Amino acid sequence: MGGPKQLLKLGRVTVLERVLKTFGASKADEVLVVFGIHSVKRGRLLGAKVVLNTDSSRGISSSIRAGLGAIDRDSEAVLFGLADKPFVSVATINRIIESYQTSRIGIVIPVYRGRRGNPVLFARDFFDELGTLSGDVGGKAVVRKHPESIHEVEVDDDGILVDIDTRADFERAKARFAQSKRRSAR
Repeated sequence: MGGPKQLLKLGRVTVLERVLKTFGASKADEVLVVFGIHSVKRGRLLGAKVVLNTDSSRGISSSIRAGLGAIDRDSEAVLFGLADKPFVSVATINRIIESYQTSRIGIVIPVYRGRRGNPVLFARDFFDELGTLSGDVGGKAVVRKHPESIHEVEVDDDGILVDIDTRADFERAKARFAQSKRRSAR
């Protein structure tokens, strides 16, 4: 794709900036972005705290550990968003957070038309287990082990399912972005 997918432009901003703006506008107390060792971003990015993952060659589990190691000690939950999902809405993020605050069920997963998506919220009870993941394994491994702790939240947001993994995905994302710009201009 000619570079990291998170740095591709959708309009005037990168995919990553779009994700960070969305999380920053939500009810999340703090937004962190985890970068691999080769991404020399430092400081703050759009109000997000930048966390360096010095072990990024070990897969997504190392990013989860880096993020968990950087959150506030008093955090009662963490919401993992993916930097290649630029169409998740602020309303969806807020709905996930609010659902946890009212239900106190340990894993909150958004669902669109019967399909689970991201971001996913994990309560503190799962931090240790998330921290023991290894390799290119994400939170799905913890979700599979704890079906009794899952609260599915129905959302009217297919953005929870849309990610950018290939050039074709990016072309579809650009078309979707252009269409949304045309709709909002009316």
